[in-house]
Amino acid sequence: MAYAANGVALPASMGFPFIVVAEDKLGYKWARWVTEIELSSDENYRGFWEKRGYDNDATVN
Repeated sequence: MAYAANGVALPASMGFPFIVVAEDKLGYKWARWVTEIELSSDENYRGFWEKRGYDNDATVN
C-alpha cells in the first residue's frame, strides 16, 4: 500500500489516503480508495473486474 508517490502525498483523485500497488500488473489490479481489506482462502474467488471477464493474472508483459 502506498500513501505517497514521488514524495508527494496522494491527492483524493488518486485514492487518498492509500492505494494498493500491484507492481508488474495491469492498472485494474491497483485499488484506489481502500476502505477495508477482506482476505479469502477460496482459490476460485474472482474480484470485481474478473467477474466481468478480465484476466485474473493481469501480468504486464
